[in-house]
Amino acid sequence: MTHLRVSIVTPSLNRRRFLERAIRSVAEQGYPNVEHIVVDGGSTDGTLELLGDAAERYGVRWISEADDGMYQAINKGLAMATGDVLAYLNTDDLYFPWSVEIAASSLAEHPDVDAIYGDLAHLDTETGRGGLRLYPPFRRGYLVRSAFIGQPTVFWRRRILLQMGGFDERLRYVADCDYWMRAGRQFRFLKLDEVMAIDGVHAETLRTTHAAAVFAELRSVRVRNGAAQGRRGLALRVLDLMYYALHTQAAFARLMVEWARHRVFSRRPRRWCRFLESDARISGFRLLLCLIPDRRRRLGHGVVTWQPSAARRARVSS
Repeated sequence: MTHLRVSIVTPSLNRRRFLERAIRSVAEQGYPNVEHIVVDGGSTDGTLELLGDAAERYGVRWISEADDGMYQAINKGLAMATGDVLAYLNTDDLYFPWSVEIAASSLAEHPDVDAIYGDLAHLDTETGRGGLRLYPPFRRGYLVRSAFIGQPTVFWRRRILLQMGGFDERLRYVADCDYWMRAGRQFRFLKLDEVMAIDGVHAETLRTTHAAAVFAELRSVRVRNGAAQGRRGLALRVLDLMYYALHTQAAFARLMVEWARHRVFSRRPRRWCRFLESDARISGFRLLLCLIPDRRRRLGHGVVTWQPSAARRARVSS
């Protein structure tokens, strides 16, 4: 069987305390054809020693040199990549052991699909408390006006890079959002019903330390990608909010059914099967609460509890 080669790029600058976990999450993939490239911006916190060790132990490729921001570092890594499928994983984030396998097999099964993404788990690295975000199927208009895609869950074919080039290095915070919006004009995205990655939540994330700048840049990216303005834009965003609420509650209802199917009736789940069969601790009570409308849009908060090391070592049960 031919396995698509998957190249994963990780940008880093003085993030050793997070980077080691991210590297291990890639090294522990149950998929045989993975290339991991770390592009460091000239760290002084011991990262280079870690990367030297990772190169010997896991075959990580890496460079360390000054750059002009995260997206320039990612573009450097993409230029080095040899894979048929591309992805990038920030130092804060983690893959599950099944992430690359699911992505590569889905793209192999759907040759007409250019990019895939899945659902995302959030993990507070201090408390071990986690939540879930279940995304709707891809609709470009909805994405441009109101939505996001869980960046750590996205895997895309090399042909997107060859036609579009890399990320917009003029952007500091949301070039990934801009990239998916632009790619959605000509490429096909497929949403998978599987939890594909872990988003690390802590006090040092850019969306926490630079929240105002992040949202200002996001607003400008939405406008330049064609988001409607004025009364029409407001009306469409209201409809988007209704769509989000209805889809999310329906998705959590389906997840509740699959959780009960597996945990109560000992049957294999039909969706989210790798996640539900893993050792993540899922609260049925919290899942039930997700069926209640939440005007603060916090559906999924607290559904999962774990320790960071347990999340990294999650394994599919027999």
